[in-house]
Amino acid sequence: FEMSILQQVLCSHCRGTGADSDDHFHTCSTCKGQGVVMHVQQIGPGFVQQMQRECSACGGKGKVITKQCHVCSGKKREQGHRTLDVYIDSGMKDGARIEFPHASDEEPEMNAGHVIFVVQQLPHPFYTRDGDDLKCEITITLKESLTGFERHLTHLDGRKVTIRRTSITKPNSVIKLKDEGMSTEGAGKG
Repeated sequence: FEMSILQQVLCSHCRGTGADSDDHFHTCSTCKGQGVVMHVQQIGPGFVQQMQRECSACGGKGKVITKQCHVCSGKKREQGHRTLDVYIDSGMKDGARIEFPHASDEEPEMNAGHVIFVVQQLPHPFYTRDGDDLKCEITITLKESLTGFERHLTHLDGRKVTIRRTSITKPNSVIKLKDEGMSTEGAGKG
């Protein structure tokens, strides 16, 4: 199925720089393009401590923007739209993950995160799942338990499956039908 998501993408005009053009970047006059400034602090008589700090004028970038991008107003991102084709294999188990690497919100100077879909299996009114096996309970009469019976069940895909027993059936007996369980990679398990 197709899944449409809204996300933050890098601005189409400034490509995530925040400046209207490359000409609107200038070297920071506070740190002289280094991104850091030296801070000297006296900690006692005759003792001085020198520390390096991130430049507060440019945020450690070494450059300042003189004119913000007219599309994103300097925010570096804008609202975007993406369509993902999510393919769920038949027989996928509850909790299975479908991952789209680097398909989430974009951030300047960072890799985008992953979009992850988690399969959530809904309960069925007749069948329960046990690994790749499908289980169901049917009730038979006393006569059927002694002489045999035949039942036609509708499988998950709509096919009719016949359960037949020609001998005595003990209480809580289990009848296994080969290749009628959950389909995994094209082959059923039973």
